[in-house]
Amino acid sequence: MNYEIGQVVYITDKDSGMIVPLMVIEEVTKKRWMGDHEFIYNVQTPTGEILNLNQVKSRIYTDLDEIRLELETRALKTIQAMVNQARQTATERFKHTDTNTINPTEEAISSEENG
Repeated sequence: MNYEIGQVVYITDKDSGMIVPLMVIEEVTKKRWMGDHEFIYNVQTPTGEILNLNQVKSRIYTDLDEIRLELETRALKTIQAMVNQARQTATERFKHTDTNTINPTEEAISSEENG
């Protein structure tokens, strides 16, 4: 992917889970004698650290809506897995059947529409 100098991109920090903005501050083009070329982008973190964007292990997002949707999807999947596990444990250990089958995605959409 190509980026512009001054463009802000986003990653998620693997340790904290926080969204980290990075500013593209340099583009280096490597051209080889066989005609192929490679773009290398250097970015600056909020703390001033300079990173080679090509070496960043996280997925790179170009806008906050894209990363928000990705994080919401991950969170809903995690929540649904937790609910399913609790339901399964209650059924196995206590012979309890939970009749509430609301999907967290449906509930989140309903909350957004009402709130």
